[in-house]
Formats: sequence, structure tokens, C-alpha cells
Amino acid sequence: SNNNGGQLILFLMAMSIALIIVGYVGVFFGRLIKAAISRQREYLADAAAVQYSRDSMGIANALYKIKTNGKHSLLDSSHAEDMSHMCFGQAIQIKAFSGMLATHPPIDDRIQGAGTDAVNSSEAVIASVGTMSPEQVTKAVEVHERLDEDMLQACRNPDTVGSALLGLIAQGNNAQWSDQAKAIADHLDSETIAMVKTFSELDVVAEQRLPLTEISIPAIKRLDQEQGKQLLTAASHLILADQTISSFEFFLYALLRKHIRKSAKQSSKSITSYRKVIDEIAYLVSIIAVAGGGYDAARMKQLMTSFTSDWQPPSAQPAFSAKKLDETLKHLNQLTPLLKRPLMLTLADIVVHDGHLKQTELELLRATGIYLECPIPPLTVEN
Repeated sequence: SNNNGGQLILFLMAMSIALIIVGYVGVFFGRLIKAAISRQREYLADAAAVQYSRDSMGIANALYKIKTNGKHSLLDSSHAEDMSHMCFGQAIQIKAFSGMLATHPPIDDRIQGAGTDAVNSSEAVIASVGTMSPEQVTKAVEVHERLDEDMLQACRNPDTVGSALLGLIAQGNNAQWSDQAKAIADHLDSETIAMVKTFSELDVVAEQRLPLTEISIPAIKRLDQEQGKQLLTAASHLILADQTISSFEFFLYALLRKHIRKSAKQSSKSITSYRKVIDEIAYLVSIIAVAGGGYDAARMKQLMTSFTSDWQPPSAQPAFSAKKLDETLKHLNQLTPLLKRPLMLTLADIVVHDGHLKQTELELLRATGIYLECPIPPLTVEN
């Protein structure tokens, strides 16, 4: 009897120890799963914060403050572990298996993820709308240092910004200067026309035109109504001096019109279906593809399946027409925001598809962003 009782006690003790071991193993693996999910949620939360606030540097700086704070984000509480997954940073100190049991990724990884946008995919291009990363700042500084100082100062000054921008148009215009001067003679005085000629002769390469144009925006906004109207009129006549409109001229005029002319009252009726604008989408997608030299009927059909299943490519690729593109983009701007995003993703996919971003592609993509109110950040151009 006593022997049986002893065996029962030993059996119960063994079972208790086994259950304790199983319990601890379960708790350990439960914490592993919880930590892994929490770390992934933190990456997603950081990405959502950047997308919502459009301030990647702000999120990165907040994370940097946690990193440099002596106590980091540690909680001094017996319930710290229960609440750790809800904190902005790691709330508890873990000695063993710290990497696997951490509820938050390393701060350095999160800073890099929040503050750096590698624009090498269509998703990255669209995700970078409205943001500015350290890499983009560095790139902007490098471009800025190579700009002609006289042109740079002129683009910052409301008294000279109009002449400087007209000079950029004249520089890429195929017409002789005499024909260009004649085109704007009725709209500008002789002194201003001479300034336009001077600016057109400055050493400005093609990839510097977009940065200079965007640097000029604050000065453009300071023009009064009469000055703005005069600049728009002169720009339109100078652009048409050679009877053609380039992608840069289209972009520049779109930007000038956006910041000078009061926007026409847009129809309150939003477009909620791609089928209503399928021809406009096809034209825009085709024009971007042609600009990159990658127009192909089979690929066009593949791209258009995102918007309709029964679209058939035309027998010949469409030609660029500034008037038609202007009307197309005005119409597409009536799409709801949710429908604009897939369209911009498709356009960005065309641009980055071959791994080479050409100047013409960028100019048309940036112009589209202006029309559709989805500004595209600076991207790298292949020469």
C-alpha cells in the first residue's frame, strides 16, 4: 500500500514536471509567434505612417530619438510584457533569444525602411508620391550643385523667372531664334525678349530642365495676375514657334497653368468606372509606352487587362498630340482617387519596366502627375 502510494506520488510529480515543461515550451513558442507577428506589424505600421503623414523623415527622426535615448522605450512595469506589442519601440529588455523574442525590429532597420525609398518598381514610384527620402535629398543636392548659377538665381526671382523659363523653352525649340522672337514679339517688350535669348544660350543640359522648372515654382506663385497671364501667353506662342510640342514643353505649360491660372471649376460628378474612359486610358498608356520606346501591341493588351478584358490594340501606335493628351488628362482627373492609383501604377510600371528611365518618359509621367494631382518625386534619368 505504501509502495503504491509512493509510486502514485512519483507519477504525479513526473506528470507535473512534464506539464510544466510542456507549458514552458508552449509559452516560449507562443512568445516567438507573438514577437514575429508584432515585428511584421511594426514594419507595416511604419509604412502606413509614412504613407498617411507623407513625412518619411519625421517618422525616421522619431525612431532615431528612441535609439539615442538612454532608456530607449523600455517600460518599468510588471505588465510591460503584456503591453509590449502596443508600444512604439521595444518595451522590455530581453537577454536570451533577444532577436527571436523581440516585439520590434531593430531601430536601424526601421529607420532605413521609413526614411529611404528605393524607386526601382512601380509600387515604389507611387509609394514615394508626396514623400522625400534622404536618398532623394542627396540626389537633389548633387543636381543643384551642377546647375548654372545665373539660371538658378533667375528662376528664384519673380522679376526674371518668366524670362528664364521662356529661355528653357527656346533652348529646346527647333525654330530659328528669329522665328521664336517673332512669335513672342507682340507679347513681350524688346528688353525681356533679349533676356530670353540670353537665358536660352546658357549651358543647361536636358536633365536639369525639370529641377530648374520646379525651383521656379515659389517665384511663379508670386507673380500677379497680369504677369502670370503674360507669361502663359508668351509660353504658348513660343512653344508653337516650331509647330511641335515636346514632352518638356507639355510638362512646363501644365505646371505654369497649375500655379498661375485659377483652376477651372471641375465637374462635381466623379467617374467611377474605367469603362467610361477606356479610350483615354488606352491613349495615355500608349503615349507613355511610345515615349520609352517600348510600345508593343501584345504588351499593351496585357497592360490594358487591368482596366478591361475586351480591349483590342489599334493597328498603328498613336502619335503624341499635346491637345489630345491635354483633353485626355483633364477627363481622367475626374476618376475617383481609388481608380487613379491603379492607373498611375500602370504608368509607373511602363516607365521602370526596362530598368532605364528616359527624360521624355519622366516629363510625361510628371505632367500626368500634375493633371491627376499625384505629384511624382525626382527620379533618376538614364542618358
